[in-house]
Amino acid sequence: MININSWMGTNNVINKVKIVITGVDARIFNKGNKLIKIKEQDIEKIKEHVKEAYPHECCGLLAGKGFGEEKDVFETHRLRNLNSERANDRYEVDPKEYMEVDRDTASRKLSIIGIYHSHPDHPSKPSEFDAGRAWEGYSYLIIAVAKGEEFELKSWVFNDSTKTFTEEEIKNV
Repeated sequence: MININSWMGTNNVINKVKIVITGVDARIFNKGNKLIKIKEQDIEKIKEHVKEAYPHECCGLLAGKGFGEEKDVFETHRLRNLNSERANDRYEVDPKEYMEVDRDTASRKLSIIGIYHSHPDHPSKPSEFDAGRAWEGYSYLIIAVAKGEEFELKSWVFNDSTKTFTEEEIKNV
């Protein structure tokens, strides 16, 4: 069963979609994570996506498993950035694409454990805009890209009660 809660913004644009698959809600299991493990080949796929999208932001999903203090990324999934008005400094996940990936990964006993996006010519720190859309428990892998070539990756976890991000360690496996 899929529950969809959406919050509408101005002009009926979907600002946030929360997807919960009964019994497999990653936000419940992944609170307080300090480590995210990701394969070098997945980091390279993400960097390629970032290069192709530059000077615009790109976005995608991280699928895997995560309990307690660490998460394991098994797959990355590119998504389209629906934000065409401010694509240079904003991203908007397509809810239909999100649902497709969520269904596919859940059928294979995986969960969406995070979202990646790029910050063209800006630091790899979450912005106020990012904080306004963040969900507790998910990893937010932010890739700063300078001039389309230089990369810095950092991962963050959002604390809903304090409305702040905490950096989590990235381990290449």
